[in-house]
Order: sequence, then structure tokens, then C-alpha cells
Amino acid sequence: MTMQTYIDRGGELVYQPPFVSDDVEYYGFILDADKIQLQELCDRYLNAAIGSARRFVPAGGFVLLACCNLPSLRSIAPPHSNFGRFVEREVAFWVLVIDKVKQRLFWFIPYIFVDNTYAMAMGRELYGFPKSMGTIGIPPSPEEAADFWLETLVLKKHSSLSKAAVLRPRLQLRPPVPSDRFDARRSRRPSSSLAAHRSHCPRGGYRNAARSAEKAGRVPMTTVRQLRGRQAWRPQP
Repeated sequence: MTMQTYIDRGGELVYQPPFVSDDVEYYGFILDADKIQLQELCDRYLNAAIGSARRFVPAGGFVLLACCNLPSLRSIAPPHSNFGRFVEREVAFWVLVIDKVKQRLFWFIPYIFVDNTYAMAMGRELYGFPKSMGTIGIPPSPEEAADFWLETLVLKKHSSLSKAAVLRPRLQLRPPVPSDRFDARRSRRPSSSLAAHRSHCPRGGYRNAARSAEKAGRVPMTTVRQLRGRQAWRPQP
């Protein structure tokens, strides 16, 4: 059967890749995490999907909380390169995992929140990223980086009587370490309601993982892109 050309509608949410983002502001925070629960995350979303027990394992008891401000995101593929650009804010949890078969590191991103419907649609449809919508607060500059927040609609409990409500977790930072050796943009440490503080893992912690990533060079991303069908709606145990 001959494939027909896709017909764009007015107000289409998905543009053709590749994309370019200029002047990105990135804030990354290392948070403590339960390594057993991280393994359950790998088993559910990676290992079960490929039918391989414990192929992917967490690199340590930590996750990376990434907060990004993208003031200009655009397609560079005609005709969408002439359609315009978008502003996007993003909050995501990055989990560093080890592929025991390939003996290398990968980034796995189980949760991503964006404040732009175009970014959500393109991330899901083109790349399979699990993007959700939210309202995001990111400081206007690194010098004022003291308060980050996210509002998103959640069901705290799965029940026929449950009603979705807006949840607003907040990340507040302590003042920078007073030392001439540190730059204020690099030395702020997370604390407060997210119980976010620098992970201390004597064995297999983020420091060892960071050294391994540095030796490996660029660390690629892994994900499982799923298409919903009838089997997707079978009751879960």
C-alpha cells in the first residue's frame, strides 16, 4: 500500500525535526534516591519491555533533577523553519543506568514536565519522551537561582472517588558556599520540601558514576517508545 503524504492542519502541534535551541539555561541538582526503587523503575520500564531480567541497573542511589529554560526553540527543517519559535521551560528527572550487556552508561528519563503544548506533543510523538504539562517557575538568572517550582495536575490515589488536584512541589536553595573558589552559579545546594541534598554514597555513588561518565565521553539516552493498542488497556496486576 502506498503511503500518502501527511497533510498539516492549521495550528499543527508537531513540526519536523531537527530542532535548535539557543541560549539554554540549565540547572542540575543531585538528589538522594532509594536504589531498590530505582531498580524497580528499570525493571518496569526498561527490562520488562525488552524481556531481559536486570539488564539495566541504576548506577547509584541518586537521580539528577534538571531544570531548563529554553528561550528559543525552533525547527530548522523547511517549511517549519519559517513557522516561528517557542519558549519552553522543562523539569525532568534523569536516572543514570548501566547496561550490563553493552557495559556502558545511559541516561533514562522517566518523568518530564514542560509548560508548552508544542513541546509536549513533539516530545511524545517524535521521540517517545513521557512529557506532561505543568506550570514551571525558574529563576530569571543564575545569580538569583534560589527558588524553583512546578505545578501539575495529579491523582494522589487511584480510586473511582479520587479527584485530580494541582500539586506544587518546591525546591529552595541555601545561600552559596562563601569561598573565592566557587562561583555562585555552581555552588548552590538544594534543600527543603523536596528533601533534596547532595547524595552521599560511599560505594557506587554519584561521584564514581560521574568519573565513569567522564571517561566514557558523551552518555547517550535510552527510552522505550510505546504505541497504545488493545493490549495497553488490559488491567494491570
